[in-house]
Amino acid sequence: MKGLVRLECLGISKFYGNKVNSILKVLSSWKFQTRSFPDSFALKNISFSLNAGTAIGIIGTNGSGKSTLLQLISGVLQPSSGSVKVYGNIACVLELGSGFNFDFTGRENVYINACCFGLTRNQIKDAIPNIEKFAELGDYFDKPVKIYSSGMVARLAFSIIANVNADILVVDEALSVGDHRFAIKCIRFIKEFKKRGIVIFVSHDMNSISSICDQCIWIENGEERFLGETKKAIQLYNAFLFGENGTFESLENEEVKTNIFGKINILSSKIDIIDFNFRNETLTSSNKKNSSINFNIESKILIESAVIGFIITNRNGIEITASNSRQLGEKNLKIIPFVRFNICFEFYLPKLADGDYSISVGIVEFKEGKQETHLFVQDCHFFSTKAGLRNGLFELPEIKFNISNSNA
Repeated sequence: MKGLVRLECLGISKFYGNKVNSILKVLSSWKFQTRSFPDSFALKNISFSLNAGTAIGIIGTNGSGKSTLLQLISGVLQPSSGSVKVYGNIACVLELGSGFNFDFTGRENVYINACCFGLTRNQIKDAIPNIEKFAELGDYFDKPVKIYSSGMVARLAFSIIANVNADILVVDEALSVGDHRFAIKCIRFIKEFKKRGIVIFVSHDMNSISSICDQCIWIENGEERFLGETKKAIQLYNAFLFGENGTFESLENEEVKTNIFGKINILSSKIDIIDFNFRNETLTSSNKKNSSINFNIESKILIESAVIGFIITNRNGIEITASNSRQLGEKNLKIIPFVRFNICFEFYLPKLADGDYSISVGIVEFKEGKQETHLFVQDCHFFSTKAGLRNGLFELPEIKFNISNSNA
């Protein structure tokens, strides 16, 4: 029952003892002078609890501890301290192909994996048609998994966990491979599953995280950096990713002022943004570009190869659109110190669904194939739309409809 499904992670940590220290202890007993090395922590003091009807996203850079956390939740690993309490049946897609015998067929692997989830042979037999239908592997369902593509392996793995009557679903980057159509199918299943169970979702795709998850935990170097609203977690994480030297360079760290004309000024240590303005007008027959982002910049440093860009997101943090100067053909943009440059992006913005939106801007530089971020301002401008559009993200421009009698 829904009320009985619950997951509790209480102060869980995972560390791996340093094997070097074991060797050093032996050497020290032989009167060799030695020094010790610290244990390696994969995860430190992580706590959260979830009830049925909830989905949590787990984000972080590679090696941050995301997969370790999932392995602790799924029971593959045991915590060094703290506890994991699972109330309900749990089904996981962790490392791609884990638990599969690649010499066996897809059908044979279904029996092996579903058995591990607690299904009897008869229950698996009854579930096989639904698994085969969901996977859409055709004749490959009865061929060895070793000849599958990575996308086909993901199809098989996800199809199994979708049909084992689980209460808690753990998905680790399983949707990052394979075709887009199957990924959409999985997303729809996850959203439907969330209504009755718990979803724990790991992905580097922030749009998928925003679409699925009610809350989010950001882990970095094995430690919790943020736990709470998904949109806020993604904002902080993006600021961390795009910030110089891995530090936060978000709106919260900038001095923001609004001048007498209602335009925004953003003052930072490297680059000032002056008179930021967003214009969005009703499209007329003579105006094919109904929107513009316009601002001045004044840099305190020389930027030899600059890229200036913007992102428009909705209130859930889903990117509606984005663009930058390099993408638009400006390959060698040089910014000279203490010279004011006017930046203007003009574009056609279709009618957006009613709601709140934000604009973020950034300036980066490419040096010898590496990117250095000089400014990234998350949500520097907000705007709302009330055009009466209730469905979808935006309205298609100039859509036409026609019906005729094909038998005439």
